[in-house]
Amino acid sequence: MWIAKQRVWVQAVVVLSAMLVAGPALADVNKKRQTLRIHEAKAKAALAEGDWQLAGKFYRKFWRERYVNKELGMNIHSDDKIQEMIDLVALHVKPRQYFASQRDQLAGNQPYPFQDDALVDWMVLNRVVGEQERSLLWFDQAVLDETKSDQVKLTRRFLETDLMEAGRWSDLQHYYPDPLGSITQCADSYLRGGILALYAKSREHHGGTMSAEDRERVTKNLARSYDRKVAIIYAVLVASGQDELSVQAWDLIMEHQDRPETRVAVLGSVMKSGSLSESDKAKLEGVPVGTPGLMPIQDELDRLFPESTETAEPVQQGEDASEDEAAASSEGEASAPSEAESR
Repeated sequence: MWIAKQRVWVQAVVVLSAMLVAGPALADVNKKRQTLRIHEAKAKAALAEGDWQLAGKFYRKFWRERYVNKELGMNIHSDDKIQEMIDLVALHVKPRQYFASQRDQLAGNQPYPFQDDALVDWMVLNRVVGEQERSLLWFDQAVLDETKSDQVKLTRRFLETDLMEAGRWSDLQHYYPDPLGSITQCADSYLRGGILALYAKSREHHGGTMSAEDRERVTKNLARSYDRKVAIIYAVLVASGQDELSVQAWDLIMEHQDRPETRVAVLGSVMKSGSLSESDKAKLEGVPVGTPGLMPIQDELDRLFPESTETAEPVQQGEDASEDEAAASSEGEASAPSEAESR
């Protein structure tokens, strides 16, 4: 018993010592994070006002210290940061020159010069300066190199949009070698509480709880995220001609979540890929007219596959019609019995 108590005291002393040591360090991190966010707010304001010089100072520094900033909770690879740099480049040629030079330093002269972090940085900068074709060229070479399979998987988030915008939906199949498994994984994450549980755990970690309203809002957002994710997977299967697998994928998607918004999201991606078929009309049966995104799909289906209608014989006009009418009239008079005969 005495030994057990001693162990408890020792553990308590160790934990307390760690807290005393970590306290100042944590306070320093929080101070740096707060300072960074203040500078970020100023840069965003300058960006909104078109002041590329003031905004450029922040984003250049942010790029140089991108991995330090990531530890502080701000990631240069996030969609919003990438868009902010794109907006900055659109204001003046100088920021574009800076980011292009940073990109070129990463690339060097090798066909595969990248470690994972450098590869992601390089692709981000290609998007920032508007030269995504460089990333796509890397992709075309990498998918033929089995040693690059892990790096290809790493680039999905950064190249998926580029491939779709280039109309290369079928090439996205390299990111989904097990499409049915990917759909099930999406369902586990977005519909079966996987991500929702992480939200709740995060709230508890910070001393709070999820209210019923928060839970409902997050659940709706996750349902929409599921729609977007599986819509891409299904469209890739259709665009790449994997008909049998696409049928299985549709059934699996609907098994996990069959709602009008899901059907519209999935067929919306198919429409963007240019792969709509006449059979898709049946998939929209029962979808309410007011469902967002429905009308463009229906219009495109009607344009591609118009309803066949039987055309009536044209009515004769002019002299031919008059002659026919006269002949019909004379035939009627000849066939009609006279008044005397009828008596």
